[in-house]
Amino acid sequence: MVMVLLFLGVVFLLVGFQAIGSDDDSADQSSAVATTTATSTTKTSAKAEPAPEAKADVRVYNISDVPGAAETTANRLREARWNVTETGNLTLEGVAGTTVFFGEAPGEKEAAEAVGKAIQAPVEPRRPELSEQPPGVIVVVTG
Repeated sequence: MVMVLLFLGVVFLLVGFQAIGSDDDSADQSSAVATTTATSTTKTSAKAEPAPEAKADVRVYNISDVPGAAETTANRLREARWNVTETGNLTLEGVAGTTVFFGEAPGEKEAAEAVGKAIQAPVEPRRPELSEQPPGVIVVVTG
């Protein structure tokens, strides 16, 4: 008989702990609902902004002897929310100043023009020397 009473005591103890635990969960859920409601209300009262459109991939290459020139330009583009996927050095002859190149993929020319405007650089179609590069805008930095 004592064993049965002990068993029942343990069962009731566990049920009690479970009840206490589920009270905490429902309190958390109530505050989460209140937070969500407050957040939703705030967002609806503010002017709705469209989601930012995806920008083309941009690769920035240093073609000068100035260390870090590509990374400096890449950081400016990142601040303007461009997706800089690669920086590094490149050998490319016949480029007088920092230039933005675009390929034939849809939207690349428009993206290159926007990048060129952001860094105040001329925009040109890709040269044959850049044909091995993946799709996206290419910026060559001269220092």
